[in-house]
Amino acid sequence: MFNEYKKIYTEFNDVPKLEITTKKPFLLEVNKNGVKYEFFVRINKKSSNLLILGSGAYKPSTMTLPVFQRHSWIDELEESMIFYNDPTLYLDHLMLGWGFGDLKEHYLKNISMILKDLSDFFNYKNENIFYYGSSAGGFMSLMLASMMKSSTAIVNNPQTKVTNYYEVHVNKLMKTLDITKEIAETEYDSRISVLSSFKKHNYIPKVKYLQNSVVEHDINNHLIPFVSQLKEIDESVLTNEIQIDLYFNRKLGHNPVGKRKTIEYIKNAIN
Repeated sequence: MFNEYKKIYTEFNDVPKLEITTKKPFLLEVNKNGVKYEFFVRINKKSSNLLILGSGAYKPSTMTLPVFQRHSWIDELEESMIFYNDPTLYLDHLMLGWGFGDLKEHYLKNISMILKDLSDFFNYKNENIFYYGSSAGGFMSLMLASMMKSSTAIVNNPQTKVTNYYEVHVNKLMKTLDITKEIAETEYDSRISVLSSFKKHNYIPKVKYLQNSVVEHDINNHLIPFVSQLKEIDESVLTNEIQIDLYFNRKLGHNPVGKRKTIEYIKNAIN
């Protein structure tokens, strides 16, 4: 699918030294301790904004890694765009990994560091960087925005705490990591909870949160706990706006709104 694009390989510590001259979309593979971090990049130097997109659930039976969900949208938006794959999915044919990584490395943190180097290379200011994703991609967008001050998270039906999601997916990840849910919630809480990440980084990013109000699981296990627990964070950190937009669509359920409405929501959030 991506054979037509140039592929650039580099090591994690060498990302700041990259010399990227191609003006066309390209693939980037960054190696760190044997783990490959993969990106699909389309830079539009006419735009001052950078949109970074993560993926939701992946189906190993019908799809191959890496996954760059919505990559076909590169001509639909004028913003520069970077799509990232979650290397956690390589661990055991997982459908969802939430950027957790292995017990030694938090893959999402490494992705954040790579994205920071890339955004610096292409001269994008943090306040002009926007993370978008739905479901697990929404979770990772919230987490990544908490790691990059002044950036914005744009999310649709996200998880806000991994272990509050459906057990079949949570248990698969726990089994792959060979830990219990209780250990994940104590020793690795800042990897699985958006609120814990906010606390760890002492920062709450700007958030545009789009939620289907008919999905009780999302409302009760992710939206309500997220909002109610914000009060646990020091008031001095609560300086950015968290905008929650509800819609009603029984047919879509947990699935995100369609392409047209998603693009419209992203454009409105950016502008």
